[in-house]
Amino acid sequence: MARFELTPEEMELFLTESAEQVDTIEELLVVLEQGNDPDAVAAIFRAAHTLKGGAATAGMEATARLTHALESLLDQIRQGRREPDADTVDALLETVDVLRRCLRAIEETGNDAGVNVDPLVERLEALASHAEDDAGPARAAGGSARGSRPATAPSGGLDPALAALVQEAAAAGRNVFRCRIEVEEDAAMPSIRLYQTLMVFDELGRLAQSTPTRAQIEDPMSEHRVLDAVLVTDRTAAEVRQALAEVSQLRSIEIEPVGEPAAEQVAAAPEPAAAAERSEENGAPVGAAEAKAPAGTAAAAGNGRAGTAAGGKNSGDSGGAALGADTVRVSVRVLDKLMNLVGELVIDRTRLARLGHVEMDRHQLVEELNLVASHLNRITTDLQDTIMSARMVPLETLFRRFPRMARDLARRLNKEVNFVMSGEDTELDRAVIEQISDPLVHLIRNAIDHGLEPPEQRRAAGKPPAGTVRLAAYHQENHIYIEVADDGRGIDPEKIKRVALAKGLITEEQAKQLHGSEALDLLFLPGFTTSQQVTDVSGRGVGLDVVRRNIERVNGSVTVASEVGKGTVWTIRLPLTLAIVQAMLVRIHRTIFAVPLDSVDEIVLVHGRSVHYANGWPMVTIREQVIPLVNPGLVWGDEFAAAWNEADDNPVLILQSATGRLAVAVDELIGEQETVIKTIEGLDGQVPGISGASILGDGSVALIFDVTGFAKEVRRIDHRVRRREGRYGKSA
Repeated sequence: MARFELTPEEMELFLTESAEQVDTIEELLVVLEQGNDPDAVAAIFRAAHTLKGGAATAGMEATARLTHALESLLDQIRQGRREPDADTVDALLETVDVLRRCLRAIEETGNDAGVNVDPLVERLEALASHAEDDAGPARAAGGSARGSRPATAPSGGLDPALAALVQEAAAAGRNVFRCRIEVEEDAAMPSIRLYQTLMVFDELGRLAQSTPTRAQIEDPMSEHRVLDAVLVTDRTAAEVRQALAEVSQLRSIEIEPVGEPAAEQVAAAPEPAAAAERSEENGAPVGAAEAKAPAGTAAAAGNGRAGTAAGGKNSGDSGGAALGADTVRVSVRVLDKLMNLVGELVIDRTRLARLGHVEMDRHQLVEELNLVASHLNRITTDLQDTIMSARMVPLETLFRRFPRMARDLARRLNKEVNFVMSGEDTELDRAVIEQISDPLVHLIRNAIDHGLEPPEQRRAAGKPPAGTVRLAAYHQENHIYIEVADDGRGIDPEKIKRVALAKGLITEEQAKQLHGSEALDLLFLPGFTTSQQVTDVSGRGVGLDVVRRNIERVNGSVTVASEVGKGTVWTIRLPLTLAIVQAMLVRIHRTIFAVPLDSVDEIVLVHGRSVHYANGWPMVTIREQVIPLVNPGLVWGDEFAAAWNEADDNPVLILQSATGRLAVAVDELIGEQETVIKTIEGLDGQVPGISGASILGDGSVALIFDVTGFAKEVRRIDHRVRRREGRYGKSA
């Protein structure tokens, strides 16, 4: 296998860009299936060509071969010789999957030799050859999509193999050219230029013969400067020459037809050069001559230009960050700004260091320190804002995988689905995006599998046979909201309660007290499912509890609203970032806690004697609303219990969790502060109600209060106590 050794940095760049090209191909294939969009075809072809070129240059033979076969099929769609029907798109999407396996293999082992692409390459080639067979008779009868393209006829004096090739090409309405390419004498690595020439030939048609061979050119130790080749193509000699002009450092390009053009076709389609000469003689520009050429020739020239442009397109067009990769693309402008800010920090460091060597009185020293502190505050704020903006990634990087998933699932379930997305440009911290991928997959699969009815049921209900699943993102009040909505059958809360009751998840008394959204909240209980059949899509009752847990892990929440017969909406609420949060610092016993302000509804003083009890649980009344009061010692033990003064006012935080409002007693309110969240090794998820830590300005440590986790632990304790005491009622 040919190998052009890449540095680790080059390999990382190759993998990142290749992953982007694969994502682009997959996304646009789904668009292509919905309607033969020429722009989509061109974009897919461009991405595939870029991927093939990069893989070939990196010596990834399996990836290059598979992409080449993909290109051949795409070329038939581009030229109108094949419709992008579901079966064809299935094969192309399968190719996308295998390409991803190739990239994973390259990332893990350094090459793609372990991925067997032969069966899929043969399948793609078979599909392509069938199209050629179907197109052949039509071309022979003059029905070619490219119309009056000149064909060649065999002539005497050729060796038998070449004569047969010319005859076959003539029957298919294609040209055969003998090409001689010579690289400039002073070109470094001339074989690379010849290899690029082969890539151009691959794009234009089929390379029938070459001297030296492809393997000899791909040999990294080779120094070939001259290539003799026989090309079978739909393009004219001028188009081939124009495409080869994109390869740099070629000293000469000689192209001559093999065989004689048929007389009647020569009359219908004159040589471009001759046509140009006649146009110039008539005083018209060459472009005008092309416009006056027969329709078939003009179309062919247009296709030729498109193909050349596609070949010359670089990989930077796709943009965006590679999904799942541990890299984020940052613009040079942002890096320049960061560099300027770091330069400002260096200046402040120098100013501080100078203070130790300059004589000044106390007043001057304080004034100078205040100036430096003020400047540092401005610089670090700008630095924080710039870094945070660099971490923000458009949700498009996540959303682009879902149309394919929805399409495949709909085909498997024999359902018709209109998958609609909006708000893809909404930006979110990449750390949050990584955490919500699986929950969104689950919700979308649920919407298609459980939410949407089969076409016949929809017709019977007066709905269009195709259901709609909508994935939308938007920014509101310093949070990002993501909705997964369907117009399906909806969820019956009474059925949810019956199932929960039958599974022993709730008691009859609890079922009577649950209404509307409270009943739908049972869907998030572990093991809950209404499906009577277990499939590989759903039905085991494992999923929605994990969805909620993953979203709560990033300080988010998920709710569901549904109307029977109308549809269901799942709404995910997420923080913009996880790295820095505005928090209320409080002291509980001897420990400082940082409570995210997003979860703090209000702060009140509660007199010790105003607490009353309901079902054995302390309650406080805040503006006529009764709220459970929790002392943290109940969850974390006596060392974390807040003192409660029966004869005086006590500070209490009113918190909003996914399960409702909760009053938490604290010893002292310290104040608001931005806190940088640090994960604690071994603690994450182990202590309920604690999600991390932060280092304060005086060097002490504050624990990050996880409101959702704390509320869930309180509910768990409440259920345990009520079961032990044999009493049931509304949960705290």
